[in-house]
Amino acid sequence: MPQPVNRCLLVDPGSTVFGSDPTVNVYFSDDCGSAYLKADVHGKVIETHPREDGGG
Repeated sequence: MPQPVNRCLLVDPGSTVFGSDPTVNVYFSDDCGSAYLKADVHGKVIETHPREDGGG
């Protein structure tokens, strides 16, 4: 996404109850939609979710 209008960083501490690890989630959006990625605490990208139009 070349020029996002909004940016958001969320840190998920994980859960010992559900056995989930901590993650960092980075969200971007513009007038055409949004995209985000999820990474582990070491910066390894776990998931990517590009804008539906393929724009970023």
